[in-house]
Amino acid sequence: MKWLLALMFVVTSAHAMIDAPGDPVYVRPRIWNFGNQAQVEVWNTTETDIVCRGTVSIRTQRGAYQTEFFYETIYRGMTARQTYWLYDFQDRIAFATEFINCYER
Repeated sequence: MKWLLALMFVVTSAHAMIDAPGDPVYVRPRIWNFGNQAQVEVWNTTETDIVCRGTVSIRTQRGAYQTEFFYETIYRGMTARQTYWLYDFQDRIAFATEFINCYER
């Protein structure tokens, strides 16, 4: 039983080290509001591959809130784009903002 616990500890530690983010990269994600959809675009203008992750918060005109998740690996010189649709197609977006951080891969 002890060896199983030790093995689990080693595997989870190794996974955490592999998935650990590198140095922060300062790229500015852009968000557009197209009525009942929001589009987030991140341009990697750096010389390294980056990983961007975070949330997109949307408030609708009817007062509903919707949170979406953004996770992308963006290679140098490339662009990542994700589109988020409202759950209620009859509603429209009043405000959308992003909380996305990017790190070297």
